[in-house]
Amino acid sequence: RFFLPYEVLVEEPDSESGEIAEPGHPLFNQPQKIAAAPGVKMYDTVRLSAGDPWKVLMRDSAGGPAIAEAPFGKGKLLLMQPSFERLLPARDGSSEATPGWKLFENVVAYLCR
Repeated sequence: RFFLPYEVLVEEPDSESGEIAEPGHPLFNQPQKIAAAPGVKMYDTVRLSAGDPWKVLMRDSAGGPAIAEAPFGKGKLLLMQPSFERLLPARDGSSEATPGWKLFENVVAYLCR
């Protein structure tokens, strides 16, 4: 459990982002509207215990949790699996934001609210 109050198992297989499981969640709507985040790389795979109160917000390409949230005290825990640092700048040198950048911007906004 490390420092988390709920069980989380980290395994080695890599994956990429898959479907957004909770499209109405603020994480996918503010400040950017995100309908999909293709190509966001994950260098490990996370498994959550069935009895714990995690709510999966986004899945990886294998159907496992990529982003999950759970209540904790007066707040929430946000478990992030995507590796944003690998997708932040546009690869072709353009100024267009990548899906990873948009998602990262939304995560920062969500955590600062």
